[in-house]
Amino acid sequence: MNRFIQFLVVILISFSGLLFAQSTPGTGTSPCDALQLYPQTGCGNSSGAQYAGYYQSENAAGGNVTMTGTTSINPACTPDNETTQAVEWLAVTATATSFSITNQTDYIGPGAATAELRDYVIFSGPCNGLTQIQCYPAVASGSSVTVTGLTVGQTYYIMVSQSSNALTQCSTCTAASTCITASTPFTPTNDGCGTPFNMLTNVMYTSTNADATADGPSVCQNPASGSVENNVWYQWCAPANWPAGQTAYLIVNNQVCNSTQGLQLSIYAPGVTCATILAGTATSLVCQNPGALTNYNYSFSANPNQCYLITLDGFAGTGCTYNIMVSGSLCALPVLVANAASPSICVGGSTSLTASCSSNCTGITYSWAPSTGLSSTTGSSVIASPTVTTTYTVSGSVGANCVGTQVVTVTVNPTPLMTSSTSTVI
Repeated sequence: MNRFIQFLVVILISFSGLLFAQSTPGTGTSPCDALQLYPQTGCGNSSGAQYAGYYQSENAAGGNVTMTGTTSINPACTPDNETTQAVEWLAVTATATSFSITNQTDYIGPGAATAELRDYVIFSGPCNGLTQIQCYPAVASGSSVTVTGLTVGQTYYIMVSQSSNALTQCSTCTAASTCITASTPFTPTNDGCGTPFNMLTNVMYTSTNADATADGPSVCQNPASGSVENNVWYQWCAPANWPAGQTAYLIVNNQVCNSTQGLQLSIYAPGVTCATILAGTATSLVCQNPGALTNYNYSFSANPNQCYLITLDGFAGTGCTYNIMVSGSLCALPVLVANAASPSICVGGSTSLTASCSSNCTGITYSWAPSTGLSSTTGSSVIASPTVTTTYTVSGSVGANCVGTQVVTVTVNPTPLMTSSTSTVI
């Protein structure tokens, strides 16, 4: 008697091409601080005298960046010991079922070709529970390797390090330059004024202007200032209970960019349309040039049920990843991490959901939504027993109007179907 199990797999893809669950943009020092890169179809990033607005490499110009990360992982596929050397952690959200990694590391002088050799180890899973899926040791500068079998919308982690021979040749040559390409480039869904991302009050989002295209004649208008290279758009509507004339704050935190030039921004008052903005006849309510600042905020007077358009653009085509929020107060938002013990369950199953706070945590209280399938809607740990795939949001509050959020998805798969067949032995 031969038996086989036929699995029906339900796959939920929730990759918007724009926003991620609230997290802090990384700088590459650890898996949970991985630098996010955005796949493009090629490694070029120039548009005349400026950048093209891409963020497929650590540096907008494709130059070397010093590796400052560490790791507790020592892959068996490389002959050296990564736990004793500097590494770099990169994060890539798949836009296709494969992406390629190109080594662009560039040193000059005798032995440069050996010093440029880099190891690339690729992982899946959450940043605090990685599973190695592929490994490419000693990749030469100018060479590419392809990571296959990927799930679109899933984030993968790449650990970059010197190869064994590179360490021997030049132990202090600890820089790297990496390019990520794919058949389908990353595209932000809020690239145009007519398709802004709608932000809720007091909710922090992780976003980017990478790979956006120019929309409008200038970032700020009347007076006009700031040429447009790769701007993205947001809309915030003050809720009905917003006190008339109360100050609102556009808050941008943890900005990480691929050049030192950073961002510029404009906020438009209610009634301003995309048609007038694109014609260059609108008037900016707020016009600012934060540049390479990491954390900043700008205020404006808001009224209930009124909507405000916001655009962020990279100076000279700079690409950035950042946290963005509109709030009625300035506060140090708690930064949350949420995990499911089992991200995928079968119908009738359950899993525990756990939230923790990594910074600004004093006095924090947690709440979960929706309540469907939850054992409780409060507390740092709850049991989820959904009957269909569900995305839960946990909110961590440290005071009025000071709430951080994070999401975690539990995928519910149908019960496996059992079939059998009989073999006759002759």
